[in-house]
Amino acid sequence: MEFGKLYGSAVTENSTKRKRSPLGCLIVALLALIATISGLWLVQQLVTPEVIDQPGVAIKKAKAVSDSEKTGAAAVANNPEGQSADVVPVGPVKITDGLSAAKVKAAKHPLDPLMELADGSMKLIDEKYLDYKTRIVSQVRTNVLNDETVMFVKLRHVRNSEDGKEIPFSIYTKFLSPRSKVGQEAIWVEGQNENNILGHATGLLNFKTVSLDPESSFAMRGNRYPIFQLGFRNLIVKMKEFGENDRKYGECEVEVERDVMVGDRKCVLLTVTHPHKREHFEYHIAKIYIDEELEIPIGYEGFLWPEEKGQEPPLLERYIYTELELNCGLKDADFDTSNPEYDYPRF
Repeated sequence: MEFGKLYGSAVTENSTKRKRSPLGCLIVALLALIATISGLWLVQQLVTPEVIDQPGVAIKKAKAVSDSEKTGAAAVANNPEGQSADVVPVGPVKITDGLSAAKVKAAKHPLDPLMELADGSMKLIDEKYLDYKTRIVSQVRTNVLNDETVMFVKLRHVRNSEDGKEIPFSIYTKFLSPRSKVGQEAIWVEGQNENNILGHATGLLNFKTVSLDPESSFAMRGNRYPIFQLGFRNLIVKMKEFGENDRKYGECEVEVERDVMVGDRKCVLLTVTHPHKREHFEYHIAKIYIDEELEIPIGYEGFLWPEEKGQEPPLLERYIYTELELNCGLKDADFDTSNPEYDYPRF
C-alpha cells in the first residue's frame, strides 16, 4: 500500500515536471522550425534554374589599321576591276568619322562634338532600329558595389504601326545571373498594367505574378535607374542630360580613342574626365563605347573620384550590350505574361 502510494506520487511528480518544462518545448519547436526552413531552402535550391554561363566582356585595344590600308581596302572593294578613277568611294560616312582630338580641341566646349554625335546617333536609332534582343552585362553601386548581373532583354521602341496604331515602348527582361536572381522575369509596357512592372520570383516562390511600381524601393533594389530607362536609346538620353549639365562648367577633358574592342565589336571610345570633384558633376570619369558599324553606344562605364591620391577610381556603374540582334520583329506576345515561352505563373 505504501509502495503504491509512493509510486503514484512519483508518477504524479514526474508528470508535473514534464508539464512545467517550457524550455524543452521551445527547443523542440526551434529544432522543428530549423528543419522546416532547411528543407524548404534545399528544395528551393533544387528547383532554381542554374546560372547560364556568361563569360565577362573583355575590353581591349584592337590592332590598329592604318589610313592607307583602309583606303586601299576600300578602293579594291569599290573598284574591283582596277579601273582608273580620280576619286574612289570609301563607303558610307559614319557619325563617328569626323570625331577627332583636333575637333574636340577646336570646339567651344570639349563636349560639343559629343553632343553632336549623340544627336546623330539618336536620329539614326529612331529611323533605323525598331527593336532588338540583347544581353546586358551590368554592375552598379548603390550603397555598395553590387554583384555583376546578366540579363536577357527584349526591347521595342515606340512607333506607329502600318495601320496608324501607336506601338508603346515595351521591355521584357530575364535574369541569367547571379544565382539569387536567375530566372526572374519582368515585363513593362508603357501605358499598360497601370504603368507597373509585371514580374515573378522563381522556384517555390513562383506562385503569383506581382505588379510593382517601377520606381518603388523594392523594384529599384540593386538598381540606379527604373526599368523604363533601359536600352541604348535611353543611354544616349542620359548622356545628353549629363552633357547639357556639364557644358555649363569648365574642368572637362575629352579623349577620343579608336580601335577599342568590346567583346568582338570594334568601337570608338570617348572618355570624359572631370579632374576635380565638384557638387555639380555626377562622375569623375565616363567611358562611352560607340560601335563603329552600328553607330550606337553599346557600353558605358562611370567612375567616382578616389578617396585618396593614387587609388583607382571606384566604379559607379557599368552597362555592356552584347549579342545584339537588331530589328528582329518583336510582337505584342513578346511582352505578354501569357507567352508560353515564359515562366510566369498561370493563375
